[in-house]
Amino acid sequence: FHGRFIDFDPMYAWPKPVRQPPIFIGGGVSAAKRAIRHGVGWLPAAVSDPAEIAAQLAQLDGHDLPVTVAFAPAEPSLLDGYAAAGVQRVVLSMPTLPESETLHTLDVMRKAVDHYLF
Repeated sequence: FHGRFIDFDPMYAWPKPVRQPPIFIGGGVSAAKRAIRHGVGWLPAAVSDPAEIAAQLAQLDGHDLPVTVAFAPAEPSLLDGYAAAGVQRVVLSMPTLPESETLHTLDVMRKAVDHYLF
């Protein structure tokens, strides 16, 4: 690349990935439909009540797509519900807090996910 402010010589990177990384489409009902249409993963935002998980995942209409749930609180009942529903990954929500509160929150998160780690 040769631009006005920067000049790169040819670059190469090895080794190349063994496989293509998975593609996830994030969002609600429309995103779930697009994920089904394209045959890729779905990335919905977490629900707040474990009783809502079945209805949320029903949007996949029986299709077996990988699901990663985002912005989940470290609530054991919610995490258990997603695990029981077959969700592969849950990304926990980490609020911006002062250092001491952040460290405490990380400890709470660790306790919530300890039995999922191998």
